[in-house]
Amino acid sequence: MEFLIEVLIDLILEGSIYLSTNKKVPSFIRYFLIFFIVLFFVTIIGGLFVLGIVISYQNKVAGLFVIIISLIFLILCILEFRKKYLIKNKSI
Repeated sequence: MEFLIEVLIDLILEGSIYLSTNKKVPSFIRYFLIFFIVLFFVTIIGGLFVLGIVISYQNKVAGLFVIIISLIFLILCILEFRKKYLIKNKSI
């Protein structure tokens, strides 16, 4: 069951990323898919951040570690989003 859910989420997420970068897809659909992708990653990173806060009540070092990992994920996601969607390719 876990494998089936992993495959389905992987297909949906990769398909959304491919379609959101394809110029042949109408802009309304692309913007919706970009919103879906951003919402997915914000949910995962936010969940990690909240988990780090909850863990920090019992173990400060482990909570701080999880918070730092979530911040690293946030920075990497922002950089990848800028590279994929905001910075236009200047090569012809």
